[in-house]
Amino acid sequence: MSSPRFILFVAGMHRSGTSFLGECCGALGLALPTDRGGPAPDNPRGHFEPQAVVALNDAILAEAGAVWQRIGAPDLPSADNALFERIDAALAESFGTSDRLMVKDPRLSLTFPLWLEWARVRGVDAAALIAVRDPRETAHSLARRDGMDADAAMLSWIGHTLGALSATETLPRELVVFPDWTTAPEATLERIARLIGQPVPETARALVAEAFQPDAVHGRGDTAAADGPVEALALDLFALLREAAEVGRVPDRAALAAFSATYERLSAGARGIEAVHAARHRTDAELLAQRDARTAELQLHVAATEAQRDEAVASLTQMLRATEIQRDEAIAAIDDAFESGRRDARGIAVERDNARAEKALEGLRAAAKSTANLMEATLECARAGVTTGEWAQALRDEFGEFRAPTGVSAASASGEAGEALQRVRGRVKELGDR
Repeated sequence: MSSPRFILFVAGMHRSGTSFLGECCGALGLALPTDRGGPAPDNPRGHFEPQAVVALNDAILAEAGAVWQRIGAPDLPSADNALFERIDAALAESFGTSDRLMVKDPRLSLTFPLWLEWARVRGVDAAALIAVRDPRETAHSLARRDGMDADAAMLSWIGHTLGALSATETLPRELVVFPDWTTAPEATLERIARLIGQPVPETARALVAEAFQPDAVHGRGDTAAADGPVEALALDLFALLREAAEVGRVPDRAALAAFSATYERLSAGARGIEAVHAARHRTDAELLAQRDARTAELQLHVAATEAQRDEAVASLTQMLRATEIQRDEAIAAIDDAFESGRRDARGIAVERDNARAEKALEGLRAAAKSTANLMEATLECARAGVTTGEWAQALRDEFGEFRAPTGVSAASASGEAGEALQRVRGRVKELGDR
């Protein structure tokens, strides 16, 4: 499996404009993930996160007993070949064979050391964009979306920000303050273009203007940390980074040392709680993995069942269609035969020579009055188109009609019963004479 030539990592705390920044990097010509999520209530244009990469980062954090809201740095696994192969597979799933990528995930702020070691071993050139936003606005957005406590959100903001800055110290990188840079994006686009080593396309500015949706950016409301020193540290760090970003600079480790020391002291209690809950997080992660495996198994079973159903439906449909064709053919044959019979009957009626038929009947009557054989006269009637009824009536006219004895004629009758019997006899004779 081949590795990409270049990756621009986009990191920073959640809800810090990383999605918009990632979309803009696509406008500069970098490959965006093919498995990025679509629009969501908290992000109308989508998060532009490679879902396979996000899933891998979540798995790494879960294996370390951590979650994405982590305050302290997680106890990451070894950066070994097995992990590198997982990274290879995630990138291939999200980007295919593209070789210049934009990989955006706020979780990178926690897992950066593993990714950067992978890039070094695989020989991949890398650079980083670190998105920062007023920590009060970030906390407000996280409270709206996730119900996250303001103190926890600001401590997590400090941890993510310091983690990203520390891990990328050896990389080409830029700080991007959101939403400040959206008011005049040209300068930031130029800085990013220099970072990735290519000019700004003519269409990039228009794409950026189209992508930015001011209504989707929520202010900080009345969000504030209950612990004053935590908010003060976050705001002081944000002020330093904002000032540095304005002049295109990133503070080094020495400039951040005092912030890191204060953060370690203020977050000690929270990090201790995270350590206590790490085992539970790992157990939950294992249960979730089992659930996901079972879900995947059930999905395969459902897919197989649906395939069998579709095959059965197709087979039955084919059988039904064949039966319908046979039915239609049988009906058509019956219709043809019926129509043929009608044509034959009409043909006989229309084509018969009535004069010949009448002459044949006369011949039949004459033969019946004599002692001549009736067969020759009957055959002539058939050849002349005489019907069976006409033939029988001609013979009936000459010979009369035989009626089997009923015993009625021999019965004696008197009185009313005799009169009734006479009426019946008269009716029978009348019917017989017709």
